[in-house]
Amino acid sequence: MLVLTHIRDRMLSHSHYTLVYAASLATEVECQLWEELEKHLDKLAKKFIDNATRELQENMARNVSKKVIGHVHDNMRFQMSMRK
Repeated sequence: MLVLTHIRDRMLSHSHYTLVYAASLATEVECQLWEELEKHLDKLAKKFIDNATRELQENMARNVSKKVIGHVHDNMRFQMSMRK
């Protein structure tokens, strides 16, 4: 009976250390996954910001061009009306 108790205790002890080791590995893997996810999200955020900035600059350039063209047309109309 003493031998069986000893074997049982050893198995429980071994199982406990195996579970602790497995939990430690799981935690390490989880940390690595979070780090990789953060890197990926940083890349996506940078790409999104770059695209949004580019679109904003293009829209601003178009708006400025439209305003300049509008002012040129207004100025031409005004000059034409002054000639009449």
